[in-house]
Formats: sequence, structure tokens, C-alpha cells
Amino acid sequence: MHDNLPAYAKGVLGEAAVCDRLTDGGMELLERRFRSPFGEIDLIMLDGDVLAFVEVKLRTRGGTEAG
Repeated sequence: MHDNLPAYAKGVLGEAAVCDRLTDGGMELLERRFRSPFGEIDLIMLDGDVLAFVEVKLRTRGGTEAG
């Protein structure tokens, strides 16, 4: 992806890519990087009447790209 970027920046780019793919597929973004005392949820999406909590994991080496 972008080998010279810090891990945080790579994570933000990965979350944006996933969000774009999901919204292109018809899901609605409700919240990005939701924080609570219990932790963080990367994306909260709505798919029709289904609420989806999305955790994004970015592979920098050895992974496969979705096509």
C-alpha cells in the first residue's frame, strides 16, 4: 500500500477504502471511529434494517486484495 506511512495513517486509509467499498455496495455510513470507554468501533454502517459494526484489519504483506 503506502510503505512509508506510519501505522495510524495506513489504518485510516484502510478504513476509508473499506467504507468506500461498503457505501458503493449500498450501505449507509452512520459513524466512523466511534469511541467509548470500552474501545473503538471502526465503522458503524446500516444495511437496510441491519446495523453493522465493522472492524477493519489491514494487511500490509502477504495478504490478498479483494477484487
